[in-house]
Amino acid sequence: MKVDVRLIKDEEFLSLAIMYVKMNEPVAAAPALYSLTHDLTAKDFTAIGLYENDVLSGFVTGYALSHKTFYFSGIYVKVKNKNVGKLIDYSIKYAKELGYKSCEANCTNSNIQSILIKKGAYVMYTRVKREC
Repeated sequence: MKVDVRLIKDEEFLSLAIMYVKMNEPVAAAPALYSLTHDLTAKDFTAIGLYENDVLSGFVTGYALSHKTFYFSGIYVKVKNKNVGKLIDYSIKYAKELGYKSCEANCTNSNIQSILIKKGAYVMYTRVKREC
């Protein structure tokens, strides 16, 4: 299988938006698309794709949180994907090349969180929830 990680070009962005909406259907498709369009206006917005046999199978979106911190606003892959580590490695390297000193991500997916921790990330805070 051919695996490639690269910046998503403008002409490829529609495939990212479609995948993003499908991954959040049916309940959160509209808020997901709103979130993505909001991110587009942020400083240094970046979209990085994971391609398997030239088909988009995952992506990272992110932007400048501050002049020192790059924020990964989304890390998504189709199902469990053994190549997600390559996607995260590329994304961290790219943020470093842009001059950022750290990267942050909110992780609601325990698999993504564990991969980030294995790559040296640490948990800054924890959100808790209780049903009323």
